[in-house]
Amino acid sequence: MTKSQIRKYAFMKSLPIMCSYIFVSMAYGIMMENAGFKWYYSLLVSLTVYTGAFQFVLITFLSSGASIITVALTALFMNSRQSFYSLTFLEDFKKMGKRMFYMIHTMTDETYAVNCTLELPQKEKEDTMFLVAFFSRCYWMFGAVVGGVLGQLLPWDMEGIDFCMTALFVIIFIDQWEKAQKHTPALTGLGIGIICLILFWPIWFYASGIVTYIGAVSDVSEKRGEKERMSTERILLMIAVSAFCTFFLRALPFLAFGGEQKMPLWLDRLGKTLPSAIMAVLIVYCLKNVGSDVIHVGIPQLVAVAIVAATYKWKHNTLVSIAVGTAGYMILLRVAAML
Repeated sequence: MTKSQIRKYAFMKSLPIMCSYIFVSMAYGIMMENAGFKWYYSLLVSLTVYTGAFQFVLITFLSSGASIITVALTALFMNSRQSFYSLTFLEDFKKMGKRMFYMIHTMTDETYAVNCTLELPQKEKEDTMFLVAFFSRCYWMFGAVVGGVLGQLLPWDMEGIDFCMTALFVIIFIDQWEKAQKHTPALTGLGIGIICLILFWPIWFYASGIVTYIGAVSDVSEKRGEKERMSTERILLMIAVSAFCTFFLRALPFLAFGGEQKMPLWLDRLGKTLPSAIMAVLIVYCLKNVGSDVIHVGIPQLVAVAIVAATYKWKHNTLVSIAVGTAGYMILLRVAAML
């Protein structure tokens, strides 16, 4: 492919990410503004931390004056999966020269999911992965800034648009299932995801509570019974710690197996089987609220997943399946709300 064709191909591959990122990051920008942080803080966090779920949690920490220990431990807990993502692309990123550091920094659930589907010659694959990462980051930063500046002026309700990512994960899972000779990793991922969700999900709330408590009692600089506005230096320090912890987890496999050092055979095999298992776990995670409110959340989500799977098996068109499934989910949410 020519450079122009690669750019077009990468852009098309990143469109599902755009559909989700822009609106989710707009919600993030709005929440930052409501918490008292200007749009440039949203941009700064998106530039340096760039991990959607934790960025939302960080809003609470920045607003409440949480301790640095709390921020660091939570970042490490929530972003630990990033290390497993890096295992899959360890050899690919090593071949990308100076771009390797950018690829490590921009590894997210969504870019990982898209890049796992690329079946191209090595050079074209590297260029496409880089552009997918670059486009996706631009989508997120754009949405965060727009949310911070204009968020409260937007007149329409976009609740449910974030289902785009669930739909993308379902489609990629179907692709991997059809191409795989053995389905053991995918089934194992589904099973482990469901079991952990049922058995251990409440524990994470207790764990996060303990972490928050430890951080709170160790924050000797905070005055008891008095809420004071944090200094700019403290805010920037919390953002810097978050960025360092996140990048450290993403780079951990490269630190362990950098240079000419080869991965052990078992770890190399693990990196090749992880994608389908991780995708299965991500789907389970996206559907984690199915049982909490069956009528208003569970049924709309499960029906929308079925729509995505059916349309993709029928047409094998990613954008059509995501658009139809997401539109269906948004409609079902509003119908369920009237019940």
